[in-house]
Amino acid sequence: MNNSPHPIYCYFLNSLLMIISYLAKCFCLLLFLVIYLVLSALDHSINYTSLI
Repeated sequence: MNNSPHPIYCYFLNSLLMIISYLAKCFCLLLFLVIYLVLSALDHSINYTSLI
């Protein structure tokens, strides 16, 4: 009976790690998208100021 909760705990930890890695991937993709948008916006603002 003492070993009974252990596999459940391992399964919970494994699923938690999977969720964390999935969220980390989503966060990295969102961060990359935000950086890309900010850089493109800066590039556009630089182009507009050079045109004026």
